[in-house]
Amino acid sequence: MADCFPGEIRIGGRIPAVLVPEFIGHVKATGTKVGGHDGLEFAATTTAELREALDENGHLFLVDDQARGGMFEDLEAFCVAHGIPFDRHSDARYECHAENVSYRPGMKEPVSIPSNNDGDDLFSVGAVRPIVKELTRVVTAGLSREKLKAAAVKIIRHLNSLLPLEIEPLPPLELG
Repeated sequence: MADCFPGEIRIGGRIPAVLVPEFIGHVKATGTKVGGHDGLEFAATTTAELREALDENGHLFLVDDQARGGMFEDLEAFCVAHGIPFDRHSDARYECHAENVSYRPGMKEPVSIPSNNDGDDLFSVGAVRPIVKELTRVVTAGLSREKLKAAAVKIIRHLNSLLPLEIEPLPPLELG
């Protein structure tokens, strides 16, 4: 049995009317709260009630303090299968690291980025330290303008190689 710990998911994008009842069923099966840890349990049964559950950004924001593995596996699988975008954050617990997971239509699978419990994306200090050293060397080397520009381009490429895929903002949820 998997450990249970906090997870939250924001769902946006377009859900065709024909899928709304099945979507509601998947959300209800999670036993989540709407709008935050002190929110009410998700209880929508109609499209109109689902619209009422959306947050100020037009997203369905669900929280579960005891999500299995900090995830919403069936709901996430439904979203991926039907091209419904979402952003999930799972807290760290025991041997499981915190993560931010995003899915947008067109992706083969959701993208997972290590994070802290506050949801800030993380990266390896060990991967960045050599770049800082190289940048310091370049700045203090007295290079010509052309060589300085070439070195800067090389450093930018290296930094970009460390960054995760840039994910477009989650669009508001559209029903029907």
